[in-house]
Parts: sequence; structure tokens; C-alpha cells
Amino acid sequence: MNATATIRKRFSAEAENWDRLYDTSPSSIYEHNLWERRRTALAYAGRTPGRILDVGCGPGNVTIELPESADITATDFAVPMLRNAQTAAHDRRKSVDLAASDATAIPFGDETFDTVMALGLMEYIPSPESVLAEMTRILAPGGNLVISLPNAASPFIKVDDALKTIKNAVTQVLIPARIRRRVKALLGKLDAPYYFTHNRHRFEVEATANTLMQLGYDIESQKYHTFGFGVLNWVRLNQWLNRKLETYTETHPNLEKLGWTIVLKAKKRS
Repeated sequence: MNATATIRKRFSAEAENWDRLYDTSPSSIYEHNLWERRRTALAYAGRTPGRILDVGCGPGNVTIELPESADITATDFAVPMLRNAQTAAHDRRKSVDLAASDATAIPFGDETFDTVMALGLMEYIPSPESVLAEMTRILAPGGNLVISLPNAASPFIKVDDALKTIKNAVTQVLIPARIRRRVKALLGKLDAPYYFTHNRHRFEVEATANTLMQLGYDIESQKYHTFGFGVLNWVRLNQWLNRKLETYTETHPNLEKLGWTIVLKAKKRS
């Protein structure tokens, strides 16, 4: 099974879990990351009317918060995610056009949208460059691209990745499959090979900014956020550390660059 197929299978199976992450106020570092990412991206998208595309929309938790004045379209390649997005839009009485689509072949014409968003997407794509090129194709001149990226320079991500690699190797080798599946079921997680084989991308922010400029963008805004360890997801001390560091970043720009995630807003040149 190739990387794209395993990612689709993963997110199709996890659609309900992703939806629940936005049900209540964040109570863990991971949920904080999702909520802060959404808050920043919505601020960057603004409240002005226009044609907005949410690529890799998942269960629609960001899509349904986009401005009422906008003409909203959302895509995802996991059909169960789109079903949840459709339900969310219906419940909010929100008009959203939904389409099943791979992010590397978005089924819309050139220069169709005024804003294109992609949150929590780029790290899972086998070829991020091809997705950036495709989003550039469908974005109108003067339009805004809003994307989130895991920050390769973040010490929090580096520690998490190292510990998760060790944990996954140990659990696969030392814990019998039957016990592992039962424990994961109790935790609301899946036990599948693609959880242990797919490497998610981390991005050097400066290199990504250079790529965007070469594609014809000017970087207008950027914000780093989340300063905690995913492996200590529910630990209160970890959440306290995150709150303290986020306060300090307001006056210490270099500290901000250690954040787990960066959200970028770039304008396509006319």
C-alpha cells in the first residue's frame, strides 16, 4: 500500500475522533495546537467576501467557521471526513460546496479562488511541492494562501519525534498484537501498520518561504504557536509551560520561532 492510500485509510477510519477534538475547549497540548491553528488561520482568512477553498478540510471544523459572506468550497480525499463536514455544515445552516479530491489534483479551473487554505495537510503529503503548485494554480492573482506547517526547528517536535519512534518500535516488537490492539481500542486509537511506517514532513520555515516566493508569493504574516511536548499531552505541567512560553513570545520573537506549528499567510502577486 502506497503512502497516499495509507493516509486516506487512516483519516477515513479516524473521522469521528477528529471531529471530537473540537467539541469542547482544549484540554491537552494536541487540542491546543488544533484550536490555535484554527484561530490564527481564520484571522488570516479575514471576514471579507470572496471565493474560499479549504483543502483537506477534514470534518469541517474550520470550514464552518469561515465568514457567512464568502462562497465556500471544501475538499478532502477521505469520504467519511466529507460526510462529517456535510453534517457540520447542515447543523450550522452553512452553505458549503464539498468535493472528494486529492490535494495534488484539485478539480477546479485556474485562478478560481480568492483564498486557499490548507491546515494540517502539508505534513502528510508525499510531495508537498506538488500541492503548493496545485494550490497556486487555482488561486487568483492577489489572492491569499493560508497554510500551516510543523516547524522543523521546534525542540518540542524534535523530542516528540524521537520518543515516538522509540515507542512505536518497542510496542511493535515487545507487545503482542492482541494486547496492543485491546489497549489502543480502550484509548480510542487504531492499531494499523501505516501508523508506524508513514513519516510526516517537518518544514524549515525559511526554505518554505523561499519556495513560496519562487512560486510568486509575498509573505504577509506568520505566527508560531504551541510550546509543549505531545508525549506529555495531558500533563498539566506541560500545559502550564505552554501558557508561560506563549506569554513570553509576545516580547521575545526568537523564542516564538521554537513553536510547534507555524501558520503562514502569503499573497499571490498580480
